[in-house]
Amino acid sequence: MAIVGIARALQSENGFTYLAGTWKEHLPRSLLWYIETAKVRKMAEPFLIREPPSKPVPTWSWLVGPIYVHCDVVIPGGGSKRWNPDLYEAKFLCFRWPKEPVNYSPPTAYYDFDGLRITLELATHTSTILPKEPYGEHNCHRLSCDSLEEDLASCLGLDTKRLAASYHCDDLETLYQPPADVRIALVAEEVDLNYRHDLQGLALAPGVESGTWRRIGYWKAWVNLGDDTWEAESIFLRLEGVKIETITLV
Repeated sequence: MAIVGIARALQSENGFTYLAGTWKEHLPRSLLWYIETAKVRKMAEPFLIREPPSKPVPTWSWLVGPIYVHCDVVIPGGGSKRWNPDLYEAKFLCFRWPKEPVNYSPPTAYYDFDGLRITLELATHTSTILPKEPYGEHNCHRLSCDSLEEDLASCLGLDTKRLAASYHCDDLETLYQPPADVRIALVAEEVDLNYRHDLQGLALAPGVESGTWRRIGYWKAWVNLGDDTWEAESIFLRLEGVKIETITLV
């Protein structure tokens, strides 16, 4: 209820549209959240739940997961400086509640998110996710997108040491049994002040309803093409098999 009060106040002051813990005006960037597990030091240490979710929430909202002990929800960005943010950004198209017109928020929108869906235009690619052996306690509970790393290296003619792709699972109970093949969707690609390409996006699986997708995780990748070298266009869009799709997330 505290969040409801804050949402009402901000929406009244700024005219933003509240959508399950985020704002329509901040989509799709605000989809780039993940659960940080670095504070759980040992691979065998269980993820303890402090508070489970109480009501149905869309899979794309950071409100969907339980509150874990020693884990944080992280929304990247804000602290880093980008100087070329326009290589690629997904497009938010619309939102809809069940039995309501498109882009209409019912009076219950502040606290009842059941059935809320959003539609975006995204660049998608099929990838394989595998657990990565930790290099130390601080690097545990980390998964790698091996096939994405290989595809990027092959496409760009680079050694895999000059790039990396990692994955953060939304449901920590399934952390070590990730799906073999997932649809990954690029949300943003930027170049930082060190001429490094930074990519961020979502891992998706088919929803229960035909034509819908549910979020299962967050992925990020970086590519260093060389000293003072960067591409003026998205390198993700150069991968073989990438498609621009209209995706409805539930």
